[in-house]
Amino acid sequence: MQWNCNGLAFRKTELIHHIESVNGKYHVICLQETFLKPDKMFYIPGYNIVRCDRLEGAKGGLITLVKEGLNFSEVKSRY
Repeated sequence: MQWNCNGLAFRKTELIHHIESVNGKYHVICLQETFLKPDKMFYIPGYNIVRCDRLEGAKGGLITLVKEGLNFSEVKSRY
């Protein structure tokens, strides 16, 4: 699943309800425009989280949710 959430803090409940409505069938969920900063905690039950928060300026930010039990590795970007 891919979603431009335009601010995740206010839409977390909507995301959780959607994941529950499809019985957690998504193995990977890519979220753009999370607007989260590193000091904001974020957790979705059943998923590992890979974050790329924008450190300066407003908006931006990416989160990739990977269903627990799937093997994955995070590759750090130079950019």
